[in-house]
Amino acid sequence: MSSTVVISTHELSKRYYIDQSIPEDTLRGVIHSFLRNPLNILKEKPKEHLWALQDVSIEIMQGEVVGIIGKNGSGKSTLLKILTRVTRPTKGKAYIRGRVGSLLEAGTGFHPDLTGRENIYFSGVLLGMTRQEIRKKFDDIVGFAELKSFIDTSIKHYSSGMITRLGFAVAAHLETEILIIDEALAVGDLYFQRKCLQKMEEVSRSSGRTILFVSHQMDLIRKICHRVIWLHQGRVRMIGTPDEVIPHYERSLLLSNSSTHSTSGINVLPAQFLHWYLGPSQQNYVLHAPNAAQVIFVLRVDSSIRSPHYTLHLHDSEGHLLWSDIASLDPLLPGTYELSYDFPLLPLLPGSYQWRITLYDGKNIIEKWDAVPLLQVESPNYARTLFSHRGVMQLPYKREINCQVPSSFPS
Repeated sequence: MSSTVVISTHELSKRYYIDQSIPEDTLRGVIHSFLRNPLNILKEKPKEHLWALQDVSIEIMQGEVVGIIGKNGSGKSTLLKILTRVTRPTKGKAYIRGRVGSLLEAGTGFHPDLTGRENIYFSGVLLGMTRQEIRKKFDDIVGFAELKSFIDTSIKHYSSGMITRLGFAVAAHLETEILIIDEALAVGDLYFQRKCLQKMEEVSRSSGRTILFVSHQMDLIRKICHRVIWLHQGRVRMIGTPDEVIPHYERSLLLSNSSTHSTSGINVLPAQFLHWYLGPSQQNYVLHAPNAAQVIFVLRVDSSIRSPHYTLHLHDSEGHLLWSDIASLDPLLPGTYELSYDFPLLPLLPGSYQWRITLYDGKNIIEKWDAVPLLQVESPNYARTLFSHRGVMQLPYKREINCQVPSSFPS
């Protein structure tokens, strides 16, 4: 990672008018405004507005992979649109050093009446590349997108998944110093998501390209990002490593009064999950395991209340419940505990699986984690149905609760 700053914003702000159907910072909007009031004699009533971004000041270094997180409406997409020159800021400045390749949504930058081949050349020309430079990358783009049979078909006949694959392939392979991706991977299947993640890691490591990645999938942010920017109601709430920022973000989703307080005012919960790993090799983000392998799941809980309890669930990639354990910590005293689940045999079909943990005080939810950790099963040995009952798996496991947290626990 270089010490060169490639993206810098200073007090970046963007205002939208709520009653404005057409943005006034576009040519169409200017004409629309003029036709409504050509002589500007009649003064219009003040319009209701909202600030999508307010005073956002950030610096991103060359070669960094930076995740941008926040609830819907927090300003993530608006920030990326300003950085990619799709829209202008109301005030403030954004400085970008280098050419930007972006994938903000499926089809962005593509002309629907052009073929896939024509859109690849069209995108390259917009980035200032020559036809010879684009031609050198063409086969790699088509091969990555796996669209050879459809490359001369108009993309208006492509599915959303095909357009996403082509869009990512173009953005990742053309000669840009900065790659900006806005939740595009959510459209693709699991195989394509993994392929894109590997490509992002490759281009960041080998060519020093800077990547901005907006996602609601915290496991992906944890896996590939060096730093995380958390936006809340248009402002920067927190910046730091994934392990520093994501736990605070996940907790904030459960707090009803989390709309206005700053990072220094984040509530301290009476009980909370501190850390976890998936083993036996202590993987913090994604464990790639064969079918029917031994899996160990360990999490750390800190509690200042007596008798908290929790639930632990395992879901497949479509959200279907596969296994559940409703456990009680009663009568544990306040303190820090390590909870360990040892599954000697976890017979799952190839695919992606997710653990979900909820912590309770009586009937009240204190904390809920939906993004920890990801289990990727890669090769089949046994059928899952041998261990299931009415759709829910009946798994043998050993659970231990230890008050003494070992010094070797990942920090």
